[in-house]
Amino acid sequence: MNTQDFVFKKEEYDEIVEAIYASEPLFRRFPTLQHPLNRLNHNVFTEYSNAKGRAWTEEQVAALMAKATALHHRFISKTNDYSESLLDHYEQYFPICPPLSNASATDWKTA
Repeated sequence: MNTQDFVFKKEEYDEIVEAIYASEPLFRRFPTLQHPLNRLNHNVFTEYSNAKGRAWTEEQVAALMAKATALHHRFISKTNDYSESLLDHYEQYFPICPPLSNASATDWKTA
């Protein structure tokens, strides 16, 4: 992309800036844009020894990893189920074709 390929107008810039400011309140409803350091548990630093703080942190990380792994597996399972359902649905309406690795133009069958 080259800047010479575009026409820049002040009016367009003002519209973009206005749209950005207008969308800002939408993000306030979702605290996902907060900085991760704001979510630290301050007690880990003030009440725990180094060893206890590290052990607690490692427990939290392991628990979160277990949740994330379970969620990831559920997502894959749901995606695969949806894919199979979609294939079953469309096989009712369109010709069935062989796998692409062995396919030729004469291999197509009609349902």
